[in-house]
Amino acid sequence: MKREPSNEIIELDYRNGELIVRYNPCLNYVPQWDDHDSVADRMTIAPERGADGRIDSDASALFPTEALTELVKALAEAIFQSTQERNPADFAFQQLLMRASVHLADTADSHGHNIPALPISVRTAGPRGMFVSIPSAMGMHSFVAAVEDFVGTGSASFDVDTPTGQPIRVNRLKSLTVEFPPNGSPRRFVKTLLRKLDGVVITGFADEVRGAFHRNPEDCAHSLAALGIQQNLGVLLITGITAKAMAQSGAPLVLMELGQFATLTGIPVVCVGTPGAAASLVELGVSAASLYSHGACIIEPFGKEDPHWELYSEYTWQNYFADAFGAARPDWFVREMFTHCAGHTDLLFKLGRHVRDMDKGQWGNALTPEALNGFARKALVMECKALALVAMVKQKAKVSRVTAMRFADWLPIDSAMMLIAPNDEPMVSALLLPVMGEAS
Repeated sequence: MKREPSNEIIELDYRNGELIVRYNPCLNYVPQWDDHDSVADRMTIAPERGADGRIDSDASALFPTEALTELVKALAEAIFQSTQERNPADFAFQQLLMRASVHLADTADSHGHNIPALPISVRTAGPRGMFVSIPSAMGMHSFVAAVEDFVGTGSASFDVDTPTGQPIRVNRLKSLTVEFPPNGSPRRFVKTLLRKLDGVVITGFADEVRGAFHRNPEDCAHSLAALGIQQNLGVLLITGITAKAMAQSGAPLVLMELGQFATLTGIPVVCVGTPGAAASLVELGVSAASLYSHGACIIEPFGKEDPHWELYSEYTWQNYFADAFGAARPDWFVREMFTHCAGHTDLLFKLGRHVRDMDKGQWGNALTPEALNGFARKALVMECKALALVAMVKQKAKVSRVTAMRFADWLPIDSAMMLIAPNDEPMVSALLLPVMGEAS
């Protein structure tokens, strides 16, 4: 049901015996979850072939599932609750806004000594962390783009009254999306975040080489919290978290900083990563638990009989195959595409693009399963090892931990969780995992 924020949340205060009602202007920028169908329509990404035969975009298509719509419903509520706790029109909260701004502006005295920082935190109901598990080649980039479209990007500025009668201008940053560093470097993560922020709101922090953002992880976490509070951030999206990135020595520090940010601010943090990354996150224990305190959204490759797989296959035929082989899709097409792509949507599109971009003389008069097999062998040569490993896991074959870890981003989430080593077994053990297949 659509929420009307301006009629829901007020801040009450008594001054000179009068009741003063102050609305939270940031609630005007909270995303609205209307109903399942309308939200699914809003988040659908489906580039189409134009009259000239070209597709208007090569972005991977996305047709939202129940899991995705339920995620954004929960996210909309989390953003609402978090925004409710941070009302820039409330005089008490303005003191925290000022404290955050002072912390970010004055990090050292004239002698270069650190200034003791006052606590920068919001009184909240707790951290609002969500983890989204998406295996390789299942449309992570399109997923993030769809969520961004739903929650909004960019910022808005407006004036609010103060106790002195002099209004101040505050900013509402709807969302900020930051790529997790492939090398796990905390320094690289902070630099990327500040550059992304400066791309929306010019702060100048990206040009600084000293200060609290560049000291120890504790100072950095508090500075990130101050930044989120100062900018009235709606949601922080962290994307591209892989098993390899999580294996880097600095990755736990990045996650610790994000966990503290979530705890200090109550701002929703959505981490989007692979099943292998999810297993590594869980292995970190309490230090990272706040990043999935509001639960997890598990996205898996589609099954052969899943209606969504047929929908994606039909889209692929019409936009990539029909120009060469006619509008009528063969009855066997959906089944054969699953044989080659194993339910991974990005592989479906990759195979389609390969056929579309081939020389017309290679198409032949009609598409046959044998011809499609030849196209798939060329188009998906880089993915064949990973697909073979996943197939072995699903067939309950014995797979070494080293091999499984190499392709952990492709595994079903339950199988990836089996990679968490027991207390008496090192994570890099080459012992066989006969039970991995049973968990898939």
